[in-house]
Amino acid sequence: MFVFFCPLIRAQLPSSNPFINTARILNACDTTESDFRANKALFEDAGADEVRQIGTFEGGAEIDSTAEFVTLVFYSKHTPKDAAKARVLIEELSAGNAGAARVGAMWLKKRVLDGKMYEEAIAFIQNKSKISEQELLEYYRAAVSAEVDAVVERVMKDIPVAFYSYFREGDAAEGAGKTKVNAIDLVKEYFVYPSKENYEKLLDAVRHFGRVGAASDRGMVRFKAFIRIIDILSPRLRQQLSDDIFKNEGEKDEEPFAPVQ
Repeated sequence: MFVFFCPLIRAQLPSSNPFINTARILNACDTTESDFRANKALFEDAGADEVRQIGTFEGGAEIDSTAEFVTLVFYSKHTPKDAAKARVLIEELSAGNAGAARVGAMWLKKRVLDGKMYEEAIAFIQNKSKISEQELLEYYRAAVSAEVDAVVERVMKDIPVAFYSYFREGDAAEGAGKTKVNAIDLVKEYFVYPSKENYEKLLDAVRHFGRVGAASDRGMVRFKAFIRIIDILSPRLRQQLSDDIFKNEGEKDEEPFAPVQ
């Protein structure tokens, strides 16, 4: 299990996207999600043992997911003959621990997106690249923070009322001591480690801001914005929160929890 709060090495995030753009990698490797083995040279560069081990990360025995394929690309050291495509791999999959941290961050994020822990994949990256838990987690924490802040800024542009400070410091979710809760940070903390405790904290905040939202039109706009942020980051998490809030109620008013269109 990860040590939850132990940044030791300053994380270096790319200026563009802290997470891997998997679509660019598929394109650079002349591969599609319907045929991961289209690039035979890549699989030859990787070797049968590597292919077999990485292919088990999502439960099967073949490379049959985008995350498995990207991991294989990184460890195969495959270089496309086309210079532009080779440059894409350099940009998306940096060499050494910087690249391993990005591949690790991809799997860590999938824990929230898919609701699985992917311990085998993360352990493989640590052992293969000789990268510590602290390095992986520090990069991932910084990447999550950057991504969540970018989504918050995006949502802020679409609502007519003050938003950021409202969820940062303008209200308090009910809980131990009824202390002020930074709801955006609760989202980040759950993404960094999706434990039951962190989920319950986030669920309590959603319940609280839902009650506040029900009291006024202005509050509902803010609440919907909060749910939209969660949905953009993880539709599965938004649905899970909705299910848990309404599971004991006969009639549901789930409109604020509607998926992003």
